[in-house]
Order: sequence, then C-alpha cells, then structure tokens
Amino acid sequence: MDDAARTGTDADGDAALDAVAAELYALDRGEFTQARNERARSAADRDLAARIRKLRKPTVAAARVNRFARRHPDRVRELRSLGDELRSAHAEFDGDRIRELSQRRRELVGELSELEAAGVGGAVSPEVHDTFDAAVTDVDAGEAVARGCLVSALQPGDVFAGGLSAPGSEPGAGGRGGAGPAPGDRRGDGQSENRTGESGQLGGGQPGGGRAAATATSGEAARRAQAERQDREHRGKKQQRRERNRRGQDRHEQERHEQERHERDQLEHESREQDRLEQEHRERERLEQERREQERLEQERREREQRLREQRDRRRKRNAELAEARAARGDAVTELREAEAAEAEARRRTTAARKAFDTADRRVSEAEAALAEVTDPQPDPQPDPQ
Repeated sequence: MDDAARTGTDADGDAALDAVAAELYALDRGEFTQARNERARSAADRDLAARIRKLRKPTVAAARVNRFARRHPDRVRELRSLGDELRSAHAEFDGDRIRELSQRRRELVGELSELEAAGVGGAVSPEVHDTFDAAVTDVDAGEAVARGCLVSALQPGDVFAGGLSAPGSEPGAGGRGGAGPAPGDRRGDGQSENRTGESGQLGGGQPGGGRAAATATSGEAARRAQAERQDREHRGKKQQRRERNRRGQDRHEQERHEQERHERDQLEHESREQDRLEQEHRERERLEQERREQERLEQERREREQRLREQRDRRRKRNAELAEARAARGDAVTELREAEAAEAEARRRTTAARKAFDTADRRVSEAEAALAEVTDPQPDPQPDPQ
C-alpha cells in the first residue's frame, strides 16, 4: 500500500509536519479545513506552511477510523498482531492454524466494525470494515491505521484471499469464507481416494463389491461436485470482492477528486479573500497615512497661523511703543526748543543788562571824577592830644 497516498503525511516523514497532521486529523472532520488553514498561516516556515495546506480533508470513513484508532489503540494492535500470526501461518502452510486465524479475523474485524459504529451511533460502514481488514492483511496499512492520519479508506489486499467476507455476506463452506480446500483437506481427499480404491479392490473379490465400488465412486463424484461448487462460489465471491473493491476505489478516487477540487476552490476562495483583506488593509493604511499627513499639515498650518498672529501682535506692540517713543521725542524736542529759545532770550537780556551795567558803571566813574574836580581839598585831621 502506498502510505503517502492513503495518509495525510509524506512517506519519508517530517517531525514538524507529522505533529501538525496528528493534531489536525484528531479533530472532527468539519473542523479540519479551517484548522488546517489557520495552522498554515501561523507557520513561520513557508515550506512547512505550503505542505500543511496540501494536507487533504479525510473522508467520512477515514475520519471514523482515525477517531477509533485514537480511542482504542489496543484494539488496533490486536488487528496488527492477528495479521502477523496469519502471515506466519501461511508461511508455514499450517492449514488448521490458517482456518482458526481466518475465523478469528472475521470475528475481530466484525466486532471492531460494530464497536466503531456504536461509538458514532450509526450503522456499520463497509469502508470502515474494509479498512480494518486491510490493517490485518497489510503491514503498512496496519501502521497507517494505528497512526490515525488516514485521508481515505483502505482496501484489503489479496494476501489472504477469501479469508474474510464483507459485512452482511455469509462465509463459505468449512468456515474459510469460500477459500476452497485447505492443504490439509486436499491431503484428506487424497487419502479418501486411496481408501476408496483399496475398498474397491478388496470388494472385487467379495459379494456386493460392485455395489461398494459404485457407492464409493458416487461419493467421490459428490465430493468433487461439492469442491467444484465451492470453488465456483469462491471465484464468484472473489470476483464480487474485486468488483466491490474496484467500485470502492473508483468511489474513493471520485471522492478524492471532488475533495481536491473542493479544496482547490476553498484555497482559491481563501486566497482571494486573503488578497481582499490585504488590499483592504493596505487601503486602510493608505487612508490612515493620508489622514495623519493631513493632520500633520493642518497642525503645521495652525502653528504657522499662530506664529503669524504672535508676530503681528509683537509688531503692533512694537509699533505702539515706537509711536509712544516718537511722541515723547516730539515733546522733548518742543521742550528743548522752548528751553533753547528761553536760553537765547536770557542770554540776550543778560548781554543787555551787562551793557546797561557797564554804561551805568562808566557814568558813575565819570561822575565821581567830575565831582572830585570841583570839591576843595580837606586838611588832614590832627591827632587828638591826650
């Protein structure tokens, strides 16, 4: 059996992928796709993410087997152990052991199929039944069932052809499911033929020997007819089994194609949805960036206007101060001019007064001189005798 074709992981194995697959195939079938896509998106390794996206959704029967394998690993080990015993018995050509184990095979596979059906509250699934049977007939199939990561149901191989009937069918004669005579039976038929020949030879010399030989020949013919009938039944059942397997494989293949198409459509839808979300995200970022840019420009405009207002206020204040200073300077100039005019008048008056004083002083001097000329000289005063 191609392990990679029936299970969700690669045959060569990958620890990271196997861990993810074990987690995903343990979920309910309806949760598989969403969980798989979320794990793929959250994977840091792009190669691992791509491989996770390729994990296929299990069929209904495969999901039921996966759930059973996780709930009853010991019963799956029974299937694999029984398969080992059957292979050993066939290798040793032990007919009795083969018949015993084949009967056990039918019973165990039927029992587990009913147990699985009871666990889900449904009827026995032929695909689940065949998958359990495949776990017995094929070592790789048994390992795949035990791993619990099946993508589709398995079909039993022809290693033990005729060893198990499908659900609802009756086993062949001798409890071998129509497998035909075992090696031990063929040896027994040969011995019966020898004994019959010997009886015929002995009966030839006794009364009634012809009737005994005829009876033995009739019994031999009946046994041969029964063997041929059993052989035809076996071939018919084998053909029916092959036809059923072929139809099952065709159905599995169709389901696989439908599932792959659905998954491709789902991936395309998710990809388009992801592209749409990314486009919306980029558009929101662009709009947000434009909004922040507009806010920045608006803030700069308000700051420029504030600076202009402050500058105009300072200019008005400086103009007022300048006007006040100019007014004060005008007043000072007026006062200075008045003071200068007063000073000039005072100088003029001082000069006039000085001139008047000089004139008056000169006249006084002249008058004194004239007076001195007309006045008699006075004798010197005599000292007063004591």
